[in-house]
Amino acid sequence: MKKTTLLILFAFQFIFVNAQTVAPNFTLTDVEGNEHTLYDYLDQGKTVILDFYAVWCGPCQQNAAGVEEIWEMYGPNGADNVMILGLEADDDSTDDQVFDYASTWNTNNPQINDTENIKDVYGVEYYPTYLIVCRDRTYLPFSGDPETIKGILEEGVYNCESFQDLMVDARIYDYNSSTVLCSNETTPNITLMNMGNDPLVSADINVFIGGGFHSKTEWTGNLATFEFEDISLSPIEFSGSDMENILIQVVKPNDATDLNPENNSLEVAIAGGGQLYDTDQVHFQLYFDNFPQETSWEILNSIGEKILSGTDYIGFPNFSPPIDTMFSLPKGECYTFNIYDDVGDGICCSFADPDEGFWKFIADDGTIIAEGGNFATVESAVFGIEGVSNNEDLTTKLEPILFPNPCDDQITIRHIDHDFSWEVYSLDGYLLSKGTTHRQGSNHIDLHFLSVNGMYLLKLKTEEETTIHTFIRQSN
Repeated sequence: MKKTTLLILFAFQFIFVNAQTVAPNFTLTDVEGNEHTLYDYLDQGKTVILDFYAVWCGPCQQNAAGVEEIWEMYGPNGADNVMILGLEADDDSTDDQVFDYASTWNTNNPQINDTENIKDVYGVEYYPTYLIVCRDRTYLPFSGDPETIKGILEEGVYNCESFQDLMVDARIYDYNSSTVLCSNETTPNITLMNMGNDPLVSADINVFIGGGFHSKTEWTGNLATFEFEDISLSPIEFSGSDMENILIQVVKPNDATDLNPENNSLEVAIAGGGQLYDTDQVHFQLYFDNFPQETSWEILNSIGEKILSGTDYIGFPNFSPPIDTMFSLPKGECYTFNIYDDVGDGICCSFADPDEGFWKFIADDGTIIAEGGNFATVESAVFGIEGVSNNEDLTTKLEPILFPNPCDDQITIRHIDHDFSWEVYSLDGYLLSKGTTHRQGSNHIDLHFLSVNGMYLLKLKTEEETTIHTFIRQSN
């Protein structure tokens, strides 16, 4: 299975993660010129399968028969309770290639080539990825092989159909505020959803802290079936450093009895204790032990989104070099750093060379924000950055350095605006070619020397750092 996102092996990996579980709406036009709006199908009572694929993807081709069986059974010529949208998500594919794919692999559901940024909105990383969207706008990813995909998708459709059909049913769908705090204050924000057939026009939302009543919000509005609204509740100030769980309940929807009380409550565990630091950049150091391949790490923001991570480091004989870099984190946020060791012996001491085997975060003024390395399976730290949020530095780095990836006979290097050298290696460490570029901005590397499609390593070296990236060559 091909992975379409960039893996940064020797440096760190920037990942954007869409944390929503409510499916974002979209309108796209298929290769036949027909328009498709996700919520329109959901409002018609249909379950929607989003089939993310690429025309060159072997597993996508092999699974096509199973997907077609679902289309025949539950599509317009069958039970007519399912819509399947084929979303060709490779920007380089043409309409003709999509037509050829549909003809070759006998796929008769709508095929959409110009999918804009829908793949990124839904956080899709692999082809094929199947997202099943239920009438209530919730969705889950599914995957399988040619022998299992039909049954897996059929079960997902069945689960979508198994919700209660009630007149009055209010649901607390999600908690949208910070669950990790670097202060004693927070303002809860929740998503209220109408699961009933009647419009939801009022409800009381009660908040309990540590088992005791805290506040009541009297909400009014007008939500049709499956519509939702984000609601900010009364601010909470915890006493002392101990955080307590927050329990939120919705009661008296439409001043009546809720016919499905099972989805009326949501309890959230709150963690705190992180110190705030006034710094524009964070200096991150990670010195591995003698087994870098066992190490992975992540930085989560206050609502649990993974914004930075590193994994897939290389051990003997071509060891990943230590990480020693600077990056900017959005201000006004509280962060959790987690570092993992697959074997359970940390990165310090027993299997590390002298002065190695540690991790450390340092502020602009040299203050050590957090450090460690002597742990078993996982070690964590919580810290915050003072100031007003500014995502500019981080979002700039979200754009992949290598483009496109997969590529054909040429790959572009972005975000390096000075001289650099490059080397291409096979996955088993053999040097295949190397060169130097003196151009600025967008730099191209000719890959005609690669005679075989597959995954390769690209080593980029500047005066400041050396990084190694993976790319896939997929030449026609």
